[in-house]
Amino acid sequence: MTLLDAESKGFDTYLHFEKDAIWKLEAFRGLAMTGMIEMGLKELEKMTLQQVDEIVAKSKDKDNDIAIFRSREDYYNELGNARLTLALDDTIVQHFLNNRIAFESLKDLAILNLDSTKDGTRGRKSLISEHKALYRKLFISSVYLYEGKPAVVLDFYIGGMIDNTVGYFYTNDKMSLPVMSSREYIMIREIGEGWYIYKTT
Repeated sequence: MTLLDAESKGFDTYLHFEKDAIWKLEAFRGLAMTGMIEMGLKELEKMTLQQVDEIVAKSKDKDNDIAIFRSREDYYNELGNARLTLALDDTIVQHFLNNRIAFESLKDLAILNLDSTKDGTRGRKSLISEHKALYRKLFISSVYLYEGKPAVVLDFYIGGMIDNTVGYFYTNDKMSLPVMSSREYIMIREIGEGWYIYKTT
């Protein structure tokens, strides 16, 4: 269920029902702990290019190891990532569709990376970190192996706070996806051809 305010800004929520004798609303969920991301986004949106360049210049100082970004490209990535993290589900789907070729290329690289791993490691594992510049252009923070059963599930993580996250899944077996519930994966929505978006809380 999408809630809209007077300015047509929205927030997606998810109603979870359980059936006893009748269907009852068991939980009402949404992406939580978004306040810090929203505050950060407002500050990024207010910045002029001059202010961005000043922060970039200060980041060159050898003693400055906490700069929030070190180039204009970093700034635009931070801005885009925050917007996508807070976006409505329809917008997140459209972002994927608009950039499908690039996402498919990253998926192929991740599968190759996985196939070349000989250590037998299972579970949550970072993939294609050497291609970070490519997936950051899509406002993806990281790419992981999520251990599906029995098939592999790739997690294209966008962002969030702690365990309140949003991202994309890819798998060739939907039965290997995590189960939706009111306590963890509160939404998994199919995009098509093995791709999904998800949210947790």
